[in-house]
Amino acid sequence: AGLGAVGLFLAVHKGLRVALTEAPESLPLLARSVAECVSELPARHAARAEVSPLRWGDVTHMAPLGTFDLVVGSDVTYRPDCLDSLLSTAETLLAPGGRILFALQDRPGEADQLEASVEKNKLCVLSREVVDIHESEAEFHDGATRDIWKGEDGLVKIWLFELMPKEPKMLDVQPSLGSLEDVEAEFERLTGIRPERLRPLGEMKQASSTPLPHQAASKLKSPKKD
Repeated sequence: AGLGAVGLFLAVHKGLRVALTEAPESLPLLARSVAECVSELPARHAARAEVSPLRWGDVTHMAPLGTFDLVVGSDVTYRPDCLDSLLSTAETLLAPGGRILFALQDRPGEADQLEASVEKNKLCVLSREVVDIHESEAEFHDGATRDIWKGEDGLVKIWLFELMPKEPKMLDVQPSLGSLEDVEAEFERLTGIRPERLRPLGEMKQASSTPLPHQAASKLKSPKKD
């Protein structure tokens, strides 16, 4: 997340609940950025932004986060050696029906490398487009500018990728079975009929294994004929 600009925008201006993530060693900087940005905002805005540790590929970090309808990454695809772990992490955090959005600068070959990595993973490219944006000439702390990423028209080129799973994710719904008393009470509430007492499954299996009289008789040998 870096300083968390994208997540903070979604929380404050779009009203979304967001989890801003960063590697553990960089988490204090992100937490400070979020705290300072929301300090003068209404409490409802601050409550929408949470900060959590996440190292790509680390299941111990992913499990507490749960899943999300939208996974967003800005300028996180510039290291080809990290693309597989990035994509597998994004796919794991995606809820059924969700989408992944990545924005990246038009660095030479970066968009093609991302698309090639997507094809090797459990994702597919739903859309890919380039957007031209204007940028100020302000210098960065090292004296560099972003002129290197500008096109001949003086505009900065930004790639936008929308990804989705190749195979639809299924909802993980676990049936909740109550006690026999709960089942009987609900049946009576819905029908007005008090059911005959149900037996536990173990007793039913035991009873079904006891042969009926005619079954027991069939196992007896027929008398020999003279």
